[in-house]
Amino acid sequence: GAVHNVFTETGNAHRNRRATIVMDGKANAIRDRITTVNNTKKITSAMKLVAAAKVRRAQDSVLATRPFSETLQSVFGGLINRLGGEAADLPLLTQR
Repeated sequence: GAVHNVFTETGNAHRNRRATIVMDGKANAIRDRITTVNNTKKITSAMKLVAAAKVRRAQDSVLATRPFSETLQSVFGGLINRLGGEAADLPLLTQR
């Protein structure tokens, strides 16, 4: 009975240790996945900041060209008024 009892306890201990190792493997996998997801969040956040900066820069450049554009429009408008019917032949002055 005592010999059988030792083998049975050893078998249970071994089985429990294997289960613990498997659970640790799953826990490590879950921990790694959480780390990966958090890193992806950080990267995404950084990309959003970069995109926002690019949009802001593009908006600023459009606003900076507005006075030039308005002046150009008034110059061409004056040309069209002065040329009258002849302006229809000039491709640069066709409205788009």
